[in-house]
Amino acid sequence: MVSEEDFHPLINDHLNSVIKLDIEGNLISYNKAFINQFGFMEQDFKKPFLTTFFDNYSNDQKRFFDIALLGNMQTFNTVGLHRDGKPININVKFIPVKTKESTDVYVILKNIADLKEQERELLLFKDNLDKIEGLGNIGTFHYDMINDTTYSSKQHRVILGINEDEDFSPTLKQLLLFIHSDDHPRFEEKFQQAVKNTESGFHIECRIVRRDQTIRHTYVRAEVLVNEQGVPDRVIGFIKDITEQKVLSEKVRHLSYHDYLTNLPNRRMFDEKLQQLTAEFMSKDNKFAVMILDIDRFKYINDTLGHPIGDKVLVQVSARLSKFLATDDLLARLGGDEFGVLIVNLESIESMKKIASSMLDCLKEPFLINEYKLYVTASIGISVFPHDGVNSHELIRNADIALYRVEERGRNNFKVISPLGSIESFKSFSLGRDLIKALENNEMVLYYQPRVDTNTGKIMSAEALIRWEHPEWGLVSPAEFLPLAEENGLMIQIDDWVLKEVCNQMKKWKEEILWTVPISINISAAHFLKQDWLDTIEETIQEAGISPCDLEFEITESSFLNNEEIVKNTIYSLREMGINISLDDFGKGYSSLSSLAQFPFDVIKIDKSFIQNMLISKQNFFIAKSIIHLAKDLHIKVVAEGVETLEHLKVLRNEECYQIQGYLFSRPVPVKEFELLLQKKILKPDDPKMKDKQSQRKYYRINFPYPVAANMRLLAIAGQEMQLGKSSVLIEDMSIGGLRYLSTLKLPVRDDIILEFETQIMNETIQLKGHIIWKEEVNDEISEYGIEFIIDENERTNLDKLLNTFTILMKNPTTLPQYNMVVEDKFQYFRKIKY
Repeated sequence: MVSEEDFHPLINDHLNSVIKLDIEGNLISYNKAFINQFGFMEQDFKKPFLTTFFDNYSNDQKRFFDIALLGNMQTFNTVGLHRDGKPININVKFIPVKTKESTDVYVILKNIADLKEQERELLLFKDNLDKIEGLGNIGTFHYDMINDTTYSSKQHRVILGINEDEDFSPTLKQLLLFIHSDDHPRFEEKFQQAVKNTESGFHIECRIVRRDQTIRHTYVRAEVLVNEQGVPDRVIGFIKDITEQKVLSEKVRHLSYHDYLTNLPNRRMFDEKLQQLTAEFMSKDNKFAVMILDIDRFKYINDTLGHPIGDKVLVQVSARLSKFLATDDLLARLGGDEFGVLIVNLESIESMKKIASSMLDCLKEPFLINEYKLYVTASIGISVFPHDGVNSHELIRNADIALYRVEERGRNNFKVISPLGSIESFKSFSLGRDLIKALENNEMVLYYQPRVDTNTGKIMSAEALIRWEHPEWGLVSPAEFLPLAEENGLMIQIDDWVLKEVCNQMKKWKEEILWTVPISINISAAHFLKQDWLDTIEETIQEAGISPCDLEFEITESSFLNNEEIVKNTIYSLREMGINISLDDFGKGYSSLSSLAQFPFDVIKIDKSFIQNMLISKQNFFIAKSIIHLAKDLHIKVVAEGVETLEHLKVLRNEECYQIQGYLFSRPVPVKEFELLLQKKILKPDDPKMKDKQSQRKYYRINFPYPVAANMRLLAIAGQEMQLGKSSVLIEDMSIGGLRYLSTLKLPVRDDIILEFETQIMNETIQLKGHIIWKEEVNDEISEYGIEFIIDENERTNLDKLLNTFTILMKNPTTLPQYNMVVEDKFQYFRKIKY
């Protein structure tokens, strides 16, 4: 134990009793007033101080001490004991003070009967105590409210820039002139609130303007004291100069929220700003845009010229892009060559497109770095609040999806995923929104497309193809939703569902003694990295009671681009089980001959693009022919996908292709229709070119010599009005009752889907509304639709006149009437506008 000499003279000479306790409540030291007022000496405290000193020590008193140890000052009244046993009514204050090793508790004891004026100086004492314990450079002040005079310590004068010898006893009004004008209203409001509620005091960070007009950042804490009548009569407090801390804090904050290379905001600031905007705009009828920008092939610059050159490119790109943003907008470097942009005051989709286009244009001028002249392009993906998401995760995800679409289609462009852009975008958005719910609601179903012997037409196998029975969009093809599933990490879940469904369906067929063929299943790349996948396959097959040879797994080369050894070992394990392995889409993308030598494939499937173009392109024909003969020499079975015409069949028979798959023999069909095909065993070709078109015609129709290019808008779906952009379609024929059109957009046959078609015929713009009454798939990509118009008699009369005039002009053998004709092959036309 230490005596009173341990205390600073300021405390040792204090009028009130002051003692210091450790965390166990043991006495560490005390001042002279404690000896004089209570008579105790050091040797009197064999037990913890509180149990000896307080009369009837209680749990409540212990609780006050425990709370003080947590850092909160405690005040209460109780009865203490004089050394001679006489009870004394006292006011107790526990003041915690943190030390390097622990926490000490200072105890101030006041005889309530003898309270004097100085007893209201508690806060000033605590400030002096904090000063003694090393809290830093602090000035104290004492404002006499009765006489409107302020008394300042030496350090208070230093902080304000007042000469030490100067007579300085300012009024409140004079003192407040030191407060920065921008901070003055806040300070005065805090002060007045403290005067009204004297128990709370106040604290504030504010700037002061010193005598020499320099600005310092300060922290002020004060307490209002009252007289015996409870009327406020003085304010005591301290002021601390925190300028250096503030500067350091701002530097740290800047480093935390800015990119070290470009000095742009970083991902942290971008994410926080985006979250702030989503919360702010939730209650407003406003929009803002999120852009994700990637520099195209930036890795090539780093790899060939080095990172220092790449860094300079990033700095110059940042400078150029910054010029196109408004004050409220934000450009951030998210990492590597990826930038994020927030367009806050979005006027329209068109204005946003202009900004994106300007950003791409500003990069066209070469970048001059050292002795190099570098040409740089970029790709931008864009999403819009609230149409593409109402939180930061959804908005960034959809902007990333849009960016992926741009990079997939050649880069150096931008894409708005917003449903305001087109029907395709709106459909993609709604599918992405509903996908997880679809799995939960069992909205997935399997269709089957036969693979047949090229010469006999006998069904040799079939491919299981997943479809989504969407409540609004009808039957959705895998090409539309599987990319969304892959982006959302759902492929393993979907593949496992397909495997289980196929095995159970095969079991059912065998129980019904139905003739069966092996069913092929598409397997995503994610499965090859899943450790227990082989066990899952074995368990699923065993539970269904079928043979592994009833299955075939189809994989693409993207599955083993970065994991060749893992994939190779997995393939060998699958073949040991008895499952055949097929290489799908061979010849597309990354295909290389080395993959045929490295991996033990049973089947390769020629990508349909070669088959569908081999009649119009010698290159495609020779590639397809070479693949067929190469596969035969390697003793690998070969399948041609996308066979749609008798001409395709003839060429493939001549080249002795093993099997074919395509709409010529069967489109993908639901299980009941596939069972009927299995009963036939042998299928006959059915060329779609030879089919009669569906007819529900009440009126004569014009069959256009060449299809009519038109724009189609979705006006309403399920009673909900839409404000969407346009999608390109080809109109094949038209009457005053309806039209027939081709589109890559998959729509259901529903009366409550209202479409509008716009085109030009004989220099006259026509707009016609209608709904779909029938549809038919032409191939995997294109569907044909029949439309019934929703028009009034006046519109029908005007259309009748126009079509009659067009019919008369068509009889001229030398010229055709003017209209938006598409002379090129319609399949090529759709491929061109898609990419």
